[in-house]
Amino acid sequence: MWGDAYGVELPHGLSIENWSYTLQTPWGTEMLLDYDPLGPIKDVTWDAASSVTSRRPDSEYFLDINESACCVNITDHDSVVRGLADADWVAAGRGSGGRTVYIAAMRNPLLATMYRLYAEHRAYDSATAADGGPLSRDQWRLGLGLIAYKTPLTGSWVVYLNSRLDAETQGG
Repeated sequence: MWGDAYGVELPHGLSIENWSYTLQTPWGTEMLLDYDPLGPIKDVTWDAASSVTSRRPDSEYFLDINESACCVNITDHDSVVRGLADADWVAAGRGSGGRTVYIAAMRNPLLATMYRLYAEHRAYDSATAADGGPLSRDQWRLGLGLIAYKTPLTGSWVVYLNSRLDAETQGG
């Protein structure tokens, strides 16, 4: 979705799949269930040994990577990025329920693309450098620009952005 909105393609070998969970009632109707495995950013406990620079970021929530192009924070689905390796992420903290929160490693193929979107299409309320320009790529990465959770059963990478370090919402 964001590839269409911003004219940028995913790096080679990666694809995004939206996961959602529904409850089917006895009457045949379905209700979307919320899935928010990490909880709000403020509830994450960052490891002292991690390089995270924004242990209390000026942000309220993690933003699903696909929602960054079109929508507000909705927790009824999550985007799984296929093609990422464990070495593309670095464990950095624990979210609500004790789940490990990861930040992008320097080798992560999504890092350059998502940072470029932030730098070129910053939202009016995005975090910036002291001179008003974009943060450096490493500041963005260590400031929790790209965050992930690894599902325990399938080993899938559910990827989020920091809502203060994303690109301007496109479309509607």
